[in-house]
Parts: sequence; C-alpha cells; structure tokens
Amino acid sequence: MKLFISIIALAITGMIVVIFLNQNPLTVDGFSEYDGKRKLDISLINTGNHDIVISEVTVNGRAPEKAQLVISYSGHLVGSGIDFENSVKFLEVNEEPIHPTQSPQEINQTTQNSSSPLHYGIRLLDDEDIKTVKIEYKYWGIPFERDIHLDTWPDMK
Repeated sequence: MKLFISIIALAITGMIVVIFLNQNPLTVDGFSEYDGKRKLDISLINTGNHDIVISEVTVNGRAPEKAQLVISYSGHLVGSGIDFENSVKFLEVNEEPIHPTQSPQEINQTTQNSSSPLHYGIRLLDDEDIKTVKIEYKYWGIPFERDIHLDTWPDMK
C-alpha cells in the first residue's frame, strides 16, 4: 500500500513539474488587422503536450463585440484570406480544444487527408481599435492567461 501511494505521489509531482516547466503553452504566431484595427485574426499555437480550452477572451479590458475560435484543416494559417475557405471553421471560443502542435511529419500526413486541425486562431471584432487582448484558458485543468499587446508584439509581457 505504501508503494502504491508513493507511486501516485511521484506521478502527481512529476505532472506538476511538467506543467510548470512548460508554463503558458499558448503562444502567438502572428496576427492580421483589418478595418483600422477593429477586426483581428490572431494565430495561436499550443506548444504543450495536452489540449488547451479557451474560457474567455477580452479586448481592451472588456468583452469584444464578437470572438471566434478559428480552426484550419489545411495548410492555410489563420490570418487574412481565410473567410471563404471550405477547410476553415469559425466556432465559439470554447467549443473545441486547441490540440498540441504537430510534428512536420504529422502535418504532412494531416494535409493529405484533411481530417485533423492544423492551425488555430482567434478572430475578434470590436467597435473600437483593438490594442490589448487577454485569452484566459485551461491547460490540464489549471487556469492560465495570455496577454497580447499589439503595440509591442512580439514582446507580449
């Protein structure tokens, strides 16, 4: 019984160390602005090893007019020119998880059958110029947030 408890404690400790060594696995790969900074597509990557679920997105400290999770099932990155692509879905921000990024071999296989998501992002619409974005999400059930300051991107501290 002691051995079992020790193994469980070690596994939990190991999981916590892995999570915190890979803090804030949601990274921003780039963004596209439209309509004078009132429409924004942000390309996101999950650098972790577990799914990310977005819980809330705020713009300039408040809820945006519209926020959508964008999932591309082709080689198209989330950005300009994806509005009429058949291989792109626009969903509620918490409707689907963001899976961990794939290896180049996995991406090559996925683009051949288009059954798995390849690229993720957030589309934001607002009635004011978008200056800051905060994405709140859960990774391994632990809440995290990613702050994006468009004026100083890519330095997103």
